[in-house]
Amino acid sequence: MDLKSTLLLTGGSAGSFKLLNAVIRVLPTPQPAQRKAWKWRNVSTSLAHSCLTGAGAVLWFVEAPCTHISTSPPGYFIHDFLDMALNQPFKQSWDLLLHHSLVISCFGLAVTSRLYLGFAVMSLLVEINSVFLHLRQLLPSLAYSITSWLNLGTFLLFRACTLGWMSRWLARHSEHIPRYVLMMGAAGLSLISTMNVAIMCRVCGKSVPWLKSPLAVAASQVSERASLLEPSVYTHLDITVDVPAHDRTFFIGNRSL
Repeated sequence: MDLKSTLLLTGGSAGSFKLLNAVIRVLPTPQPAQRKAWKWRNVSTSLAHSCLTGAGAVLWFVEAPCTHISTSPPGYFIHDFLDMALNQPFKQSWDLLLHHSLVISCFGLAVTSRLYLGFAVMSLLVEINSVFLHLRQLLPSLAYSITSWLNLGTFLLFRACTLGWMSRWLARHSEHIPRYVLMMGAAGLSLISTMNVAIMCRVCGKSVPWLKSPLAVAASQVSERASLLEPSVYTHLDITVDVPAHDRTFFIGNRSL
């Protein structure tokens, strides 16, 4: 696939996710999520991307490889980068904007040079875990509890193991990789691994409460159930409060759920 076709597919992918986001905008939004309508649309679009690319990555390894699956991630991340930059304060999204920039750069190198495609697609297995990360934000209490455990299991299998294998592969082949490619890959994996350590701590705190002290568990039961479909829990700055049903005219704070 030539460069022009690659750019067209990437642009088409970005446009498709923008269109999906626009469709979600006109669909009915659950009443509890209306206070954060943009967040609802963003997470729903991210969930669709995770389902598509996670399934596509598995099929890529099972069946005949192709470059089409590799053009979807940069298209989505271009859309999501612009969506966050335009709708969320920079101080809340700078880490994800940096993450998206590195992902776009790494996948851009892979799809334009047609090199390291297997390595790039291997990273998409992480999206299988992302499905449950996004579902956890959209589902109510019972489904939230079940999804949290599925999230923990897929985190260890598809996120920790995948990133560990990628780091090992990069280290073993460092002498045979151009220096700029090695630096780009090392920077991307370092940032993503650091972010995943933080995610892992939160995931364990949510799914394995006995790892925390009783006081932390009590706080977690309030703060970590602040999904988009549970309006009784609102956050403001670093304070999480359980708002009584009769006094829900309180505000939602500026932290993402």
